[in-house]
Amino acid sequence: MTQILETPITALRIWKWCQEAFALHGIKLTFPKNTNPQKTYQWRYVSKLAHKIDEWGLDKPTAKAFINFTVGYIKERKLLHKGLSIFFQDNMMDICYDRMQKHSSNIDNRIKQFNMTHKFITARCNNRSAIRILLDRESFDKMRNIVRWYKSGDITNAYLATSTSCTEALAKLAIVAPNERLLLPTESELYCLAINLTKDGDFRTKAKTMLNDDWRMTL
Repeated sequence: MTQILETPITALRIWKWCQEAFALHGIKLTFPKNTNPQKTYQWRYVSKLAHKIDEWGLDKPTAKAFINFTVGYIKERKLLHKGLSIFFQDNMMDICYDRMQKHSSNIDNRIKQFNMTHKFITARCNNRSAIRILLDRESFDKMRNIVRWYKSGDITNAYLATSTSCTEALAKLAIVAPNERLLLPTESELYCLAINLTKDGDFRTKAKTMLNDDWRMTL
C-alpha cells in the first residue's frame, strides 16, 4: 500500500489537500487575515502532518487518500469543528491509518471476488445471452442457474448489485419463479449495496471496467 517517496510532500500541498477534504463536508479552512501563514497554528499542524506522512513513506495519491479518509472518519465522530487539531488528538492519525489499510485490503478482496464471478459468468455464457443463461436450469427439477450459482458462492452480492444482466435476470425471475427469487437478496438490498460500493472510486473504476457494457447504468 505504501511507497517510498522520491521527494517529500510539502506542507503547502498538505494544506491544500486538507482544505479540499474539509470543503467536501462544508468546512472552510483559512489562515487568519493579516498573518504570516507560517506563524499560525494551522501551519504547525500541516507541517507536523507532512512530517508524519514522510515518516510513513506515503506517496502523493496515498497521502491524499489518507487525508480524505481521516476527515471522513472525523466527520462520522462529529469532530470537524475542531479543525486540523483533531489529527493530533487521541491517536487519530494512527487509528485512521490502520482503518484505511484494512479498508484497502477489504476492497482488494472484494475486487478479487468480483473478478472471479465475472470470469465464471463469462465462461458459461460463451458469447450467448447472459440473462438467458442465468435463468436457464439443468433440468426441470433444478433451480435456475442464477440461484444455484449464488447459493454455491460463484456469484457475489456485489456482482448481483452492479451487473445489468443480473438485475434484469432477477426481475424476470420474480415473474417466472417467485419462490426462487425469495432465495436471493431483495431489489432494495441490492440497490443500497450498489450505491455503497460505488462510493469507493477504486472499486467503481475496476468493476465498471470489467463489466463494460453490462455495468448497471443507473449507478
